[in-house]
Formats: sequence, C-alpha cells, structure tokens
Amino acid sequence: MAQPVAIGLNRTLQCNQTKRSRPLRIQIFVFSHDGGCHTCCNINHCMSAENMCQAPAIDKIKESSVSDTSNQNEISYAAPIQSIINSAARLAPNLQPHCNNTSPKTGNNKDTSLCSLRKMPWLPWIIALIVVAIIEIGFFNLGYWRTHQLPAVTQGAPEVGAGLRSLGNDEYEIIKPSEATITVPISSASDAGPVYVGSVRVMENTSPDTQQVAFAIKTPGKDGRWVDARESDGAWEAPRHTLWYSNLPSSQMLLFGTKRSIYEGVSARITFLGDQGLKVAFSGMQVNATIPFTINSIRLCMELIAAAFFVVFRPSSRIYRMRVNTKSARQNIALAIYILACTATLTYIARLTNTHVFESLGNFWIDTEQYQRLGDALIRGHTWLDLPVDPQLANMPNPYSFYDRTELVQQHGMQYFWDHAYYDGHYYCYFGVVPAVLLFVPFQLLTGEWMPTWLALGVFFAIASLFGTLLVRTMAQKYFPNTSLGIIWLSIIGLGLGTNLFTYARRSDFYGIPITAAIAFVFAGLWFWIKSKREDGTVSIPLVMAGSFCMALLLGTRPQFLAAWVLAFPIFWDEIFQRRTLFSRMGFGATVSAIAPFAVVAVPILAYNYVRFHSILNFGQSYNLTGYDMTSRHASPYLMPRVLFNALFQPISTCSEFPFITMVDTYVEAPNEPSLGGYFAVAPIAIFALFTWIVRRQLANHNVWGIAITTVTVACIVVFVDSYISGTTMRYYGDSGYLFILAAILTIFAYANSDSLYDTNFAQETLNTGAVSSIGLRTLIVVVEIAVCITAIITFLGMFTQGLLGSWNNQIPALFDEVKSWFIGLTA
Repeated sequence: MAQPVAIGLNRTLQCNQTKRSRPLRIQIFVFSHDGGCHTCCNINHCMSAENMCQAPAIDKIKESSVSDTSNQNEISYAAPIQSIINSAARLAPNLQPHCNNTSPKTGNNKDTSLCSLRKMPWLPWIIALIVVAIIEIGFFNLGYWRTHQLPAVTQGAPEVGAGLRSLGNDEYEIIKPSEATITVPISSASDAGPVYVGSVRVMENTSPDTQQVAFAIKTPGKDGRWVDARESDGAWEAPRHTLWYSNLPSSQMLLFGTKRSIYEGVSARITFLGDQGLKVAFSGMQVNATIPFTINSIRLCMELIAAAFFVVFRPSSRIYRMRVNTKSARQNIALAIYILACTATLTYIARLTNTHVFESLGNFWIDTEQYQRLGDALIRGHTWLDLPVDPQLANMPNPYSFYDRTELVQQHGMQYFWDHAYYDGHYYCYFGVVPAVLLFVPFQLLTGEWMPTWLALGVFFAIASLFGTLLVRTMAQKYFPNTSLGIIWLSIIGLGLGTNLFTYARRSDFYGIPITAAIAFVFAGLWFWIKSKREDGTVSIPLVMAGSFCMALLLGTRPQFLAAWVLAFPIFWDEIFQRRTLFSRMGFGATVSAIAPFAVVAVPILAYNYVRFHSILNFGQSYNLTGYDMTSRHASPYLMPRVLFNALFQPISTCSEFPFITMVDTYVEAPNEPSLGGYFAVAPIAIFALFTWIVRRQLANHNVWGIAITTVTVACIVVFVDSYISGTTMRYYGDSGYLFILAAILTIFAYANSDSLYDTNFAQETLNTGAVSSIGLRTLIVVVEIAVCITAIITFLGMFTQGLLGSWNNQIPALFDEVKSWFIGLTA
C-alpha cells in the first residue's frame, strides 16, 4: 500500500514588478476523501498563488522543469504541471483507497478513526443533545438539586419587629430601620428540635416593586446567635448575598449557603434594608423551600441553537467543504430561516421594551414619541411638532444653555422638552425625516393610529437583516469565490451581532429608529451597487439606480451615514477609471442612473431643512435642548484620546453574579452615557478590521483592498466626529460599526483564501479537500467561532446589565428575575 506523498520543487524566480526574489514552491499531496484519492498541487510565486487540483493519486513523481517567462507579468507553468499530473495519472491504479488501509500481514485495520467518524455523521448531534440535557437538567436546575432533600420545617407565627408599622393588606412602613424585622420560629418536622436551614422563600402578593431583605437564622441554646446569610466560611464576608424580591415567584428564593460551621436554627429572620418611611410588603416566609424543577422552553431553544452552532461550525464540519450556491434550495431556505429568525428576535425584544413616556421628570419633560408626532405634523401640513412652548423658554436670550434653563426651572417652574430641537418658537424633531415619510405617515393615514415604535424598528430590522445577509454572500461570491460556506455563515452571524442592532432593540425608543433605518438603507445600497457590476465592465442600470436611491435616503435619515457614499469609488473603481463605463460618454446612461436618485431625494430633504431652519444644510441637531449648548460647544482636543478610548477600546467589566457584566467607568469631562465598554470590546468579531493591513496583498489580489481600507478609514473618521461633537454613548456605535464589521469580514475572507488551493471550477458545489484542510484555515475557523461566541454572550448578558439607560431590571422585571433565577444554583 502506497502512503500519501508530498514532494516539493523550489525555484527562486525574479519578479519584474516588485524586483524581489521569492521562492516558487510546488507541492503534491495525496488526500483521501469519501473513499477516493485526490492529487493536489500548490504553487506559490511572487505574483500570486495559483493552485490546481486533479484526481487521481500518485506513488512517485517525475521531476519537471519550471519555465521563467521573465518578460511577462505572470509566470506560465500550466504545461509542466500538467505533465506532472499526466505522469501521476498513469500510476493511479497502483493505489488503494486510504480508508481501506489494511495490513496484508496482520489483517488489522489501521487509521480508520477518521473514516469511521465520516460514516457516523449523527454522532456529533448525539453528543450535543447529551450536553444540552446535562446543562438543562443539571446546571440550570442546580437550585432544585440543592434544595429538594432539605429537611421539612415546622414554622410558627411571624413576629413583626418594632421597626415596622403595619399598614394592612400585608404592607408595612419602616419606622426604625435597625428593628425592621420579621421573625419566624422554626423546628424540625420530624423531632421538633433545631433544624438545618438551606433555603428560604420570602413571599408577597401585592407589590411589583422590589425590596431588599437580609436573612439570618438563630442557633439554639442560651449562647445562640444570629448567623447571617451574608457571612461566609472564613474571615471574608458576602455583603451582596441578600434577597431582592417582589410579587414574582422567580424573585423570592434565597440559598443560605456554606458558613464557618453547619448550623441548625430555631428561628429565621428577615431584616428589611431601607430608610425610614420606606413602604414594604410581606405575605409570608417558607424555610427550606424547594426551588422548582423546570424545563424552560425558551432556555431550551437557546441551548439547542447553541449546540447546533457548535456542531455545524466545528472545524471538521462538511460546511467548510461547501461553497455558496445561490440556486441551492437548501442554502436559500437556510438563509430565509436565518433572516426571519433574526427579524423576529429583534422585533420581539423591541416589543418587550417599547414604552410610551410623556411625563415631567422635574426639570424637563420626556416624550418618547417624536416620530409619531412628526408624522402627525406632516399630515397636518407643517414641520414643527404640536407641543406647547413655555413663554419663559421663548423669552430666553439663549435657550440652548443648560444652566440657564435649569435656573428658570428651579426658580420659576419653567418646563421644556428634553432632546427636542427648539427654533423660532417651535419644537422640531431633529432626527431624519425619511422614516416618518416612509412608515409613520402611511401607517397613520391607513389606520388612523400612530405607528408603534417597535413596529417601525421591526421593519428596519427586517430590511437590515435581509440585505446585510445578501451583502455578505454577494461579496464572497464576487470577490472570494473559493470561500467556504462555513466561513461565510460565520461572517453573516458576526454581521448581525456587530452592527449594534441589539442595542436599539434592548431600548426600544425613537433614538434607534434613524440609525436602524440608516443601517438598513446602507446595506441595501451596497448590495445593489455590488450586484450591478457585470463581468464585461458595464453595470446594470436598474440595480445601480436602486443602490443610489437607497444611499440617497441616508441624507434624510442620519447624516453620519453619508460617509458610506465614499464607498462608491472603490466599488466602481474599474468602471470609472479603467473600463470607463461610468462617468464617461460611453457610460452616459449608467452615470445618469447612478446620480439621478441623489438629486431626486436631496432636493425635497434640503428644502425641508430650509423651511424649518432657513438653511438647506442645517438638520437641527445644533438646536437640541440637551445637557450642553450645542450651538457653541467646542470639545477639548486634549480629552479626545480618552474619549476615543472609551468609544473603541474600553474593556468590559465582569462580576461573579448575574448578569456577570457590569457598567464600565466612562467618566471623562465630556458628554457620555452608561456603557458596557468600547465597540471592539462589546463586538470582538469586529477586531479583524484592525488587521486589514496585514492581508493587504490578499485583498488586492481579490480587488477589494480599496473597499477594505476605505471602510476602516471612514469608520475612524465617523467615530472621531461623533466623539468630538456628542461624546460617548453605545447608541453611536451603529454609526461606524457597520463599516468596521464589513472590513472585518473582508479581512476574514482574505485570511481564509490566503493559503487555500485555487479551484477554478466554480460550478462545483464542494471545494477540494486541500482547500479546507490546512492548519491555518482551521485555526482561523476556531478564532472566528470564538469571536462570534464571545460577541453573542456579551450581547445577551449586556441586555440584562443594570445601570444602563432602560435597564431591564426596572423596565421588564419579570424577564430579568426569570433569567436571574436560572443561575440561583451558583449562589451561596
């Protein structure tokens, strides 16, 4: 039996253009795939990597010379390589399939583990299901396993401490915090003696508000003492081991935990932690309560999705031997399911978090329905919002001064609306008008009702998910046709996580509408533009016109996204400067089609600006009534390094308790909001954008170096401008995140194609074995998988982080407490 052979021929050739000597390497490999054998040749030279793959396998090879055509831009070696392949083909009958590697002497089967695994494709799925069962039954029900065998307890009547005054209906008022206690006598149900305490449930049935209590047990005897749950088994303490509970059952359980000794108690006590005058609720206490065993359907679905992800995208998966096929029904169905799942998930989250706030917060009023009011105003025939203007605001010399407004509010009770543009006696919405025209106005005309914010976000989530997914697949097909389907799918998932859409779903309000709409329009525009390019150098007029129309809409959606217009030049570089099919006489029709939509959209939007602010280029953001005067503020250039660090690289902060991620310290003497960290910290998949320069040659070989470097450059400019004008907030990550993530995806594609075997048979749905078996590619797969997983984990846990604007523990406490209860087994 002949073993696989690898023979290399090294030649040093002179490259005419670079004037550098580089080795030419020819490698012949024997691979076994599905019971057959393949011969693969890998040639590297100074111009590019050319690769060929043929069947069948070889046992020996005749050396052949390689010609150096130094007067040409490319090196020709098809003929000598073909002679090698022909020599090898004559030797093919001498080889047996690698999987049938049986020793003629012993008859033992050797090296069959890989083949055996290929014959059992269901095995990874079985293992994954077993892991899911262990996690669901064991890990997430750890609280049940810790409490289901606790001894039964007999409880006496509750004794209310002197620090509480009963208000009736299970409600109390704290009048003396040090004595705000409720004590319950306890004993063993079996022998009426002291009882071991492992858990407690504090119940109340009236108030949805949370209240904090500390729990303790009293040991028996004259020297009995109160052992607090905040104690530990050493010199340290656990001051945060208290119970925040409400009328939600999932919030009412507390594990007592391990202490310095195994204590048995005769009394159990809760102490309300609050100031005098605080009203609390208490309906009962159950000592040694069993935490229920539950199989949560949503949690189980998440576990199954995670398991499927690891099985489908494991490095040895068949998906890395497949290429994109737009005619494949299975691939298209998978694509449709993914887009629908993303849209449904984002829209469902937005629906959960959608709130209507129109109230005074003391110093100012909050109105979360600016787009609804803008749509209503346009229907009524004017551009200002129908909101009352306080005469004191109208008479102010400078209404944009935060301190002057605050002084009038405190001294004379003036009222104004926060984050509204104010100009010439009217309130305006300074956010882009396009979403109002496209969605809110038609919805109100058709239904007579205002369109819910979550529904508008859902529409733009759907458009962004659709065209973002199509954009990644089209870039791979057009520029990197040898990229495996697995790499493309990992990039698609990374795009969905890295564009900040979950941030706008987590806090569903008008702030997210223009940015989400802009992301949707820019993905659609880029897809139409790239799709319009033809092999002969011309462009499809309908597609280029559609792309330009989508890009033009950015002018009336969010001005920061106008930076994406610059991408037209690297995308159509060949058509503009090489083949002259755009911006030339030959391409007059296509040029008009590319430019006309910008004029059609720009004219009414600029006129809209002039009607409101007497300037076609004034979108109204400088007239915003916010925490500083935007008409005159100039940020300190000395603070910009700190501000940019917060915006891009501030690491996330973790803790040992749910949700395991906390807010970071973003303090700087500039505008800022609570944050989870810099963009690259919360979306690690985008870090690949920082390595674009390293793979510049591969990107140039695939004609996307211009696109990649432009996206990174423009993204950095947008981050700087955002940070200089408006400071740091996670909302602004969407302004540049789509650019960083696109650059990251192109970099991933370049890495994936840097050492793969070149296969020109694009009609074949599967890639050759050598193209997906290199250590470099498998390492890349693992790194990308880890980056996607970490980004997904941060995205999920970040939605539950407390202290952010719109924190879920206050906005949707039922969901917060439910998910928090999944990890109760890890406490104490």
